[in-house]
Amino acid sequence: MKKLIIIIASIAFIKAAKSQDLLVTKDSSRLQTNIVEIQSENIKYKMAKNPGGPTYVIAKSNVVYITYQNGTTDRFANGNPPSDLNKYNLDGSESTCNNQYYRIPYHKKDFSHLYKRRNYIGFNHLALLNSNISLTYMRDLVKEKAILNVPVAIGIGKPDMTNSVYNGSYLNSGSTTTYNSMKFQVGAGLLFSPSFGQKVNFLIGPSFSFSQYDMSTRTNYVITPGTFSTQAVFGEFKNDFILNRQFYGGTIGFMFRMSEKLNMTVTSNVGCKKDSYNEKDPYGNDIVNANSNWYRPTNANVLPYANLSWTIGYRF
Repeated sequence: MKKLIIIIASIAFIKAAKSQDLLVTKDSSRLQTNIVEIQSENIKYKMAKNPGGPTYVIAKSNVVYITYQNGTTDRFANGNPPSDLNKYNLDGSESTCNNQYYRIPYHKKDFSHLYKRRNYIGFNHLALLNSNISLTYMRDLVKEKAILNVPVAIGIGKPDMTNSVYNGSYLNSGSTTTYNSMKFQVGAGLLFSPSFGQKVNFLIGPSFSFSQYDMSTRTNYVITPGTFSTQAVFGEFKNDFILNRQFYGGTIGFMFRMSEKLNMTVTSNVGCKKDSYNEKDPYGNDIVNANSNWYRPTNANVLPYANLSWTIGYRF
């Protein structure tokens, strides 16, 4: 007899549960209700536990959806998915995963205001260390998700950093080569940005530059070797000339859009350089070889090359 009463009570409970309307609100509340009326802006309902009680009214804009007794569902355009994504999926259904670390809500930020100004001009602070004044012009190419890059520079003194790398026996054993000044440098590149539209842009792409230097060289060499009875006779070759340097390679770096008007870039150019000169034998190899009676070949002038740039500038 007791089992029969339990079965009847269970059936009654199941029917009562099925005779309820599920109302889900924007704050993730799930209410068991009996819907009375759906108006243009409001929804009237009674609580399922108290069908004879008061009638409640809720704004339709605060409701995500209603699942009725017959299993059909009404969704409302003004309602958004429940805010508690650890408990509910985006469609309002309950999540099977209760681990909050796998369901962290993602809120996409809008950085469109950082892209209203498409042109940028920045001052390269690292160039000052090498006695150069360098400016970089960039322009956003929105549709292609790329950035045009045009660096220019002029020299204001002896480029000590360049001399520290390439002076001494550069190209010629026993020669001292000096970069007196960089006359100018101009370049161009197309930088692709897979993170275009974000606050920080990763930049990568091909680049080319051309620069011109005032150079001087000095070579000491032996004309006649000394013996026990005579001293060695030495010769010296000096020359001033113009060096033209072409750079072929690629640029990699970052652009930081700190505000609508203030930007910063950090880039590195890596590739190879090729040098040419305004005269046939600027280092005097032919003269030295003829006077010293021994052959000293000129090394290859196509070598690896790299430089860095750090600019802070204005977007307009």
